[in-house]
Amino acid sequence: MTLRKLSTIFVILGSACLMTACGGGPNGKSMPETDNLPEWVLSQPPLCGVGIQKFRGNVGSAKSFAESKARTDLSRQLETKVRSMIKQYNQEGGTADGDISEELSTQATVTLSKQTLNGAVPKKSDMRDGQFYSLVCLEPDSLTDAINNMKALNNAQRKALSRRAAVAHEELKEAMDTYDR
Repeated sequence: MTLRKLSTIFVILGSACLMTACGGGPNGKSMPETDNLPEWVLSQPPLCGVGIQKFRGNVGSAKSFAESKARTDLSRQLETKVRSMIKQYNQEGGTADGDISEELSTQATVTLSKQTLNGAVPKKSDMRDGQFYSLVCLEPDSLTDAINNMKALNNAQRKALSRRAAVAHEELKEAMDTYDR
């Protein structure tokens, strides 16, 4: 997936969040369970994922699991395949003793995501109320470095990919600068 596509996805995700009033409870009031969260948990920066892990006495494990969950969150933002099925059954009838009606509804959903996240690095972490929070973000410059270090590419391919990544990074920066206007 190119960085140009990533920046387009960011704009779409950001717009969707603005249109749906992300982060508020009923009637726009704060929900008590969200009062003590790091601010970036509910309003993630663009091209970032958030992971939360219950702290059970081992900071290293909590950190690793939270970062892994953040990468999963980021991956799902970039690409998600959803399979969904809803089954409904309804039967009505009547007898001399009265009417009968029965209804059954079931829903099954599978959500899959498969991404290689070159340049996804932990940016922030926090621990509050027995939870470890991690913010992992895509770093376009790290992606460019990863491309430059690939051994399977020749120099011309590396330069072309680096140029495309730099252009996409500039487009993303420009989109971010004009996003709130």
